[in-house]
Amino acid sequence: MSSETLSGLKSAIEVGDAAKAKALTLKAIDEKVDPLLIVQQLTEVMRSVGERFSRLELFLSNLMASGLAMRECVTLLKPHIAGGKLSSQTVGKVIIGTVTGDIHDIGKTIVGTMLTASGFEVIDLGIDQPSMAFIEKAQEGNAQIIALSALMSTTAPYQKDIISLLSELNLKGKFKVLVGGGAVTEKWAQEIGADGYAPDAVQAVKVAENMTVAKR
Repeated sequence: MSSETLSGLKSAIEVGDAAKAKALTLKAIDEKVDPLLIVQQLTEVMRSVGERFSRLELFLSNLMASGLAMRECVTLLKPHIAGGKLSSQTVGKVIIGTVTGDIHDIGKTIVGTMLTASGFEVIDLGIDQPSMAFIEKAQEGNAQIIALSALMSTTAPYQKDIISLLSELNLKGKFKVLVGGGAVTEKWAQEIGADGYAPDAVQAVKVAENMTVAKR
């Protein structure tokens, strides 16, 4: 890949220009560039964007746009990575979703996108998910982390129910449970026995990375 193409692709991710990022990714594929190399370099860009957001230098909309542009690029690159090397190089696997009765989607989607951009394999179950769905999918996919979003005080107790179910099924400890959302606090996370809490997408990535390191 020419330095001009690489520079343009990085800039497109940084400013959240998904259309330009897709076009430059396709150009890189045509030039037979190692897709893993592209992913690694773009991941560094996303880390920088996340750090700028945490320093209040960027708005949430900027973070989300960059994350979505990154996700588009990764989707295009995956089929060109021989032997599933991208999956083997992932940091870990995360099952993410919004708990029963909660239809809020934006925050959960941003977290999932940031985790993907940071090297995690993410399975997004969507909104209003029954408690057992998280556990069944985690077992089926051999995940390391279950990430539970709750935006309302009336739905946050379902995070506790899932942790209780894990205990009843003798699965507590097999999966790390990360909780977050507008109705969730660090105190609540401690009360229900969650393994981690994150107030935003940037912190969610850091907590998830620490969780996977601890399980190795």
